[in-house]
Amino acid sequence: MKKGNSEKTEKPPWDAWKLDKGFLSNLAQYNTKHPDTTLDHVLDGIRFGLEAHQPLFSLIPDSPFPARGLVGALAHLIKLGVTVHRARASVRDFAEQVVAWVHDITTAFVSTVGGHFTWTTWKNLRKMRDLIDEICRWANSRLCDKRWTRIGNGMMIANEIAEFNARINEAKGLFTDLTLINLSGGLDAIRAGLWLLLQLQDNITKEINRIKVKQREQFSYILDAMEAQKQADARRSYLAQKLSPRVVPNPMYDQQGKLPCDEDTRTQVLADIRTWVDDISADSPNFLWLTGDPGCGKSAITASIARECKDRNVLWGQYFINRNNVETTDPNSYFPSIARQFADHSVDVEACIHDNLKRKPSLMDRISPEQAAELFVDAIGVASKLYPDRPVVIVIDGLDETDRARLKDTAIIFAHLFEGLSLHRNAKVLVSSRTEDDIRNPFARQINDVYVKHIHLDTASQSSIDDVSGFLRRKIARIVEDNDLNWEDWPGDKRMDTLTLRASGLFIWAVTVSKFIQEQIDTMGTECLDDVLDMLDTGTLGDINTLYSIILRETYKTTSNGWEFMKFRRIVGAIVDLCEPLCLEDLGALLGLRQTPSSSPVDIVTFVRRLRTVLVAGTGAIDKATIPRLHKSFYEFITSQHADSRFRVDLEGTNGELAVCCLLQFKSAHLTTACQPWLISTLPAPFRYAFRFWLIHLRKRVGESAAGVMMMKNLSLTREDCHDLLKTTGNHRSPDPVHITFTRNQSRILATSGERRGTWDTTTGLEIKDNHRIFKGHKDYVSSVAFSPDSKRLVSGSADKTAIVWDVQSGLAITPLKGHSRGLHSVKYSPDGRHIASGSEDFTVRIWDTHTHLPVKSHKTHTRPVRAIACSPDGKHIFSGSDDHSIRVWGWEGGPCQAMTPGHLRPVTSVTISPDGKLVASSSEDSTVILWDAKACSPLGKPLQSPRVYGLQFSPTGSHLAAIDGETGNAVYLWKIDNKPAIVLSGRHLVPPVERICSISFSSDESSLILGCDDHSIRIVNISQEHHHSLRFVGHVGWVMAVTVSPDGKYIASGSVDNNVHVWDMPVVGEILRKGNSSGGYTSFSPDGALVLSSSPNGLARLWKSQSSTSQNLQLSPATSNGAWIKHICFSPDHRRIAGVCSEPYLMLHLWDVDTGRLVASAVKGTVFESQEIVSLSFTPDSRYLVLTYRAAPSGLWEEKDGALARIDSSQARNHVSEVVPPVFFDTQSHGRLDLQAAVWFPSLAVSGLWVFLDNCIVRAEENGSISVLRLAQA
Repeated sequence: MKKGNSEKTEKPPWDAWKLDKGFLSNLAQYNTKHPDTTLDHVLDGIRFGLEAHQPLFSLIPDSPFPARGLVGALAHLIKLGVTVHRARASVRDFAEQVVAWVHDITTAFVSTVGGHFTWTTWKNLRKMRDLIDEICRWANSRLCDKRWTRIGNGMMIANEIAEFNARINEAKGLFTDLTLINLSGGLDAIRAGLWLLLQLQDNITKEINRIKVKQREQFSYILDAMEAQKQADARRSYLAQKLSPRVVPNPMYDQQGKLPCDEDTRTQVLADIRTWVDDISADSPNFLWLTGDPGCGKSAITASIARECKDRNVLWGQYFINRNNVETTDPNSYFPSIARQFADHSVDVEACIHDNLKRKPSLMDRISPEQAAELFVDAIGVASKLYPDRPVVIVIDGLDETDRARLKDTAIIFAHLFEGLSLHRNAKVLVSSRTEDDIRNPFARQINDVYVKHIHLDTASQSSIDDVSGFLRRKIARIVEDNDLNWEDWPGDKRMDTLTLRASGLFIWAVTVSKFIQEQIDTMGTECLDDVLDMLDTGTLGDINTLYSIILRETYKTTSNGWEFMKFRRIVGAIVDLCEPLCLEDLGALLGLRQTPSSSPVDIVTFVRRLRTVLVAGTGAIDKATIPRLHKSFYEFITSQHADSRFRVDLEGTNGELAVCCLLQFKSAHLTTACQPWLISTLPAPFRYAFRFWLIHLRKRVGESAAGVMMMKNLSLTREDCHDLLKTTGNHRSPDPVHITFTRNQSRILATSGERRGTWDTTTGLEIKDNHRIFKGHKDYVSSVAFSPDSKRLVSGSADKTAIVWDVQSGLAITPLKGHSRGLHSVKYSPDGRHIASGSEDFTVRIWDTHTHLPVKSHKTHTRPVRAIACSPDGKHIFSGSDDHSIRVWGWEGGPCQAMTPGHLRPVTSVTISPDGKLVASSSEDSTVILWDAKACSPLGKPLQSPRVYGLQFSPTGSHLAAIDGETGNAVYLWKIDNKPAIVLSGRHLVPPVERICSISFSSDESSLILGCDDHSIRIVNISQEHHHSLRFVGHVGWVMAVTVSPDGKYIASGSVDNNVHVWDMPVVGEILRKGNSSGGYTSFSPDGALVLSSSPNGLARLWKSQSSTSQNLQLSPATSNGAWIKHICFSPDHRRIAGVCSEPYLMLHLWDVDTGRLVASAVKGTVFESQEIVSLSFTPDSRYLVLTYRAAPSGLWEEKDGALARIDSSQARNHVSEVVPPVFFDTQSHGRLDLQAAVWFPSLAVSGLWVFLDNCIVRAEENGSISVLRLAQA
């Protein structure tokens, strides 16, 4: 702006004014006294007066108005605006802003209590005053310039006005900046306030920093705890995998039926052992070896010590070896079983065992000094250091009952432990056994008083005699009291002395006599008592065998029926020779004893009641659940020449009978398992026993070298009869074989037939339908479940007003999401996994941060409950459907809410979005389904007319929609986007049927629908086949209200009214069984039982993990590229090869690589007999040869050479393959062995496995103990 000299020097026509303390103070006082004539009011009056052409001087207030100079200057400025209309707006705005600014400065001045502005503030105020005065001077000079009134100077005036506006804007900017600097009341006041604020901020900052440090410490602690838990879980999982195959599940004294000592018996011995246990000084031995003669009560003493130490919490391990339980007699299980108990007792010991096994997994191979040192001594060492002031006790009972073939080696290993534990003074190991040479000799070489304390229970010692005498007197006294007898009459002191003398320090003699006397009273009454004592007053002192003979002779004194004695030999023989105890009900079912085929089954409970004196420990009631247990002395008596031949048990014959009984169980199992496996929910105990031990019994009966056993009902077979029978009893319509094996840790029995398979728990016999985890934490029903994008997290919404985030693998609840005031209906993860959306009955949609688990937004635009939520794949929007009939669109990051219109006329029941994010589909109670353009939020055409539906879902490809019939809840509709819906399945047609389908989801490959049903089950229905068959998963105990599939397709999550969330392994389509199909593929187990291999008619092989329901496809190529049916398939023992026989276009034998599925070798065309029916395919134990077994021809051998399978003559392989011995024949009615040497047996090589032909069934045992059962159809 150009200014002439006159503008600089000429005095303006208004009073001079200053913007100083006096001006501001006077103005403030004036405003207080004259609120009606403040600056803004005066300026408005001037403007209106000038526009009305009033004189300027008459409009400015007189004294004492303190701002006359300022108002006069602004009045001339306003006058210019009145004169020049084009400048009016700018002039008015500027004048009003000046007045407002002066008012703010005055207010700030008053608030500083004296106006303590800084020097900088006053300098800026002077600069502002000069600028205002300068602008007003410029305006006044233009008022005096007559050129502004001439039209011809319009261009110049326009330029002046532009310059004027620029100057005013410059001024505005300046005092705006000044206002921002000083408006708070002056920098002094600000500085003082800031100083106080800074002090407060410092304190707050310190507190925040302290909290942050604490939070970091807590977070670090949580992370450390989580990492420690993760490592602990990994350790436990590893130990379970490594230890379980060798761990005996029930080695404790109570589980093995070992009863502690009666009160007031063996007091001195027990006192000595207690003193040894409590003496943890360096001078006290670590080992105590308790020995004694048979029947002296060793097991009762060890059971007493184990019970006492258990109650004192110092018992770290116990192992009671029991001949009646063959698993406990395997020395390979001793140290792993004790290590398992140690690991369960302490995390530190668990870590020690884990590290040792990690470093050397071969420790689990067999019992060895190294295994004893690292699984036993090292574990004891860690435990001893953890509790240095307490004993660490281990009890091992019955070492002499170890498997006889390995007893000596086992005793040597134990003997080497004596010195190894000397460094751990508080370690206490109690071992009991008989003084057999195999134990005594190695122990004697290592034993000394420093390492081992030896206590021998000498039955001839006075203390033993006194203990047994006292025990027997108490037992007889109880009999006298219970039967209301007179002691002087019976037994009397003299005869009582005789009884105690005959006991001769043997507890088993005293126990047996007291039980026998009570049994005789129960049978014949008290009048028999004198006769009983007379019977016992004969024989050799302390001879337990004589006592057993007396008991049996007395029990059967009136019996002459040969069947009764045969029944005794068969039942007692079975009890004697069982590899694992069975209750009477299961034992009866296994034996199936009848006098004749038409007779009723033997009443085994009544039989055992007659003989409870020798067959049942204790005095409890005998019923079908009773488990008979024999003392070792009775076992030795009944199998020796001491027993009468009528009672003597022939172990060879007993093993043969048990083998036959076991095989008959397989025959029965095949009839059910092969035909309708889904009807079997529990494997009976006799079958489980048969599978585990049949081979042991059979080997004991026929020898280790036998390869075949034939059992027939027809006793008059000739060579030709046998040959014709084996050749003609089968045809190509025979049902698939049933293959049965154990998992690696023997915790499960696996059975397959064709594409069907089942898994059962070894202990309970219950079928394991699936592999799933249960997440517990909600307090009301679960309405919705959703996986995170990486499938590692799961969120569940519940009617309990919360959502819970879970870790999928561990099943642990990470955190609850709390904030809703009513129950949740829907939860969803954002596509990037950073947020969770939840829709609730409280009308809101909330967004949660998945890192902090705190709510970041809450939308409440809906006026009724929010029923459904869907998320766009691009992560930008959320779609919500509500009972208020509307669908709304929200942004994850905020922004306005948008309604999708026109919409439904009734409440919205579901909302879903297509995988490509272009389409949104919604269903409603108004019986319509609307397809929307997701971007435009508008309908695409008219609503699809449909039945009332809910649970609407897009398929993974977006080509189909599925929904549940809302009228009946019993049907599922599936339709293409542009077609009408059609019912694809009905709940009533499922097996078993369901009344209501509550929830629905697609499998990741779109071949199946996952249904949550009202019968508490999950159904997986294959919709890609013409007939819809389903897998049924059971685990919930209420309606399944929500189901979903993880993004990686591995898991199914379900939520139920039982308040729980379940996560299930997702099976593959191949497991969705074809009902009643007996012509499916073939199956085989890997040598370790960890994998199941199945084949199918389409040439596809599938590998399953036998411990779960997950599988993977294995394309065996190129041999099966034409879809040829793989009729037989198996693993090699070294797990490197898969062998199979393809049926088209001709029989061909192939070999594939396990890892890649690549074809390695094929047999020469024509070498596989097409005229003979193939029964099995297997490898030799060394994996060198393939063995193909025919039903009516000798077995064939093939060897891999130069990329081909070459058939070789069996004579060429004699160095590697042993010839089969003649088969053994049994009659299935009498279970007797037959001499039919003329019979022909196929296969002809032992490498074909152990084969059994049993009443139209073929049973084959693999080298790893697995079996196959083939039911032959009649020709």
